[in-house]
Amino acid sequence: MAGAAPDLSGGVRGLLVWSSMRLTVTRSTWLLGGLLFLAASKAEATPLSQRLSEYAPPEPNGLTAWESRRPLADLDLSGIPELSSRERLNELFFRIRNAQGWLWAQMPDFPRRLTWLYPADGCYLRTSHMQEKFGEWKAPAPAHFFAFGSLSFSTPYETVSWWYHVAPAYRVGRQVYIVDPAIDFRAPSTLEDWILRLNPEDPEAARFVVCASGAVSPPDNCFSAESEWDPVDRSETLQYYLAQEWFQLETFLGESPDSVLGPSPPWVGQATARSLPAEASVSSFSIPRSFSRNSPES
Repeated sequence: MAGAAPDLSGGVRGLLVWSSMRLTVTRSTWLLGGLLFLAASKAEATPLSQRLSEYAPPEPNGLTAWESRRPLADLDLSGIPELSSRERLNELFFRIRNAQGWLWAQMPDFPRRLTWLYPADGCYLRTSHMQEKFGEWKAPAPAHFFAFGSLSFSTPYETVSWWYHVAPAYRVGRQVYIVDPAIDFRAPSTLEDWILRLNPEDPEAARFVVCASGAVSPPDNCFSAESEWDPVDRSETLQYYLAQEWFQLETFLGESPDSVLGPSPPWVGQATARSLPAEASVSSFSIPRSFSRNSPES
C-alpha cells in the first residue's frame, strides 16, 4: 500500500502486483480506483472531503470495508475484541514481530519475518497473516481497523503514501491498540498514536471503519469473519512482497538484507518495552476528530 519520492503505493504498486498475479477483477478494480483517487487528490485543488464524497459516498447498508467507512467520531469501538491485559497484548505484539517462518522461494533456507521493513505496500497481506497467527496462538480474532484518505508515513529512509491502511486491533479495558510493527516496531500503538503516524492530509476528511477479521482490503465484506482471499493468490502475493522487501533494502537503501532481515533487525539493541499508557478511565471511547502532526505522542 507505504524513496526519495512519495510512493503511490496503495494504487501503483498494488495494481501492478495484483494484476500480475491474476487476482480477481474486483480486487484489481478497487486498486485502480485507489490509484485514480490518489492521482486526483494530488492534482486538484478541491478539498479532500469533497473529493472523497464525490468518489464514492458511503452507503447506509454497505457491506464492504470501503462502503462502511465513517468519521472516527461515529465509530462504535466497543465491539473490538478485548485482551485480558497489556502483558498479553505485548506478548502477541513481540511474538508476531519476531516470528520467522515465511519462506521466499528464491531463498528457501532463509526463514523470513513478515515484511515490516517494507511499509510501502502489503498491509493487507501482513494483516491477514497476523490474524492467522493470533488464532494459532489461542488469541481471539482481532478486529481489522481501516483508515482511508491521503495518508503518509515517514521512515528513516523514505516517506510513503497510501490511500488506505489496515492493521489488527484489540482493546485492553477501554483503550484500543493497533498491532502494526511496520508503523512502530517498539510496541503496540494506541489508536490515537497510530492515526497520528498515518498523518492524514485532511483529518476531517479521513474515514475509518472497524471490520471483522475476514476483511483485509477495501472490497472485502466488512462483517465476514472468514477470508475471501484465494489461497493461491495469497501465497503468490507473499512471494512478491518478500522479494520487494529484500531488493529495496539491498538496492535502494544500501542495507544488508541477510543481516537486517535475519539476526539484526532495527529493533535489536533498542528499547522495545516502551511504556504503554495506563488504561483509560473515561466512560466512553471519545477520540479527538482532528489530529495534529505536532500533537504529543502517547
